[in-house]
Amino acid sequence: MTFTILINQSSASAQAPYTALNFCKALIAKQQQIQQVFFFLDGVYNASSFNILAQDETNLTQAWQQLAGQHKFELCACVATSLRRGIIDANEAQRYDKDHFNLAKNFKLAGLGQLFEAINQSDRFIQFG
Repeated sequence: MTFTILINQSSASAQAPYTALNFCKALIAKQQQIQQVFFFLDGVYNASSFNILAQDETNLTQAWQQLAGQHKFELCACVATSLRRGIIDANEAQRYDKDHFNLAKNFKLAGLGQLFEAINQSDRFIQFG
């Protein structure tokens, strides 16, 4: 079975991104496939490479990067909500004449069309937050 996951909240303010990560790990353990994890609204904050955490906290951005890298699924941050929240990739930094970008590696900016395409290619769609 193939899943597309939507995350709407930041790990700084909600448990949903952690629950989604554990859900994805459980899917993988059951040999299920993840098509895409899409970060939307405040969920795009999980895609920032500028997140600084206390030493005893889980770095959720790195955890997503590792899991997606090992199991070959997409990590997409909604481009519109990312731009509104200051999450940009190198192309957007150049486009808007910014000195730096902060979209974490293994994440890409994507539109809602890519989310809908992933949903259509999946057996199940699950939303967190």
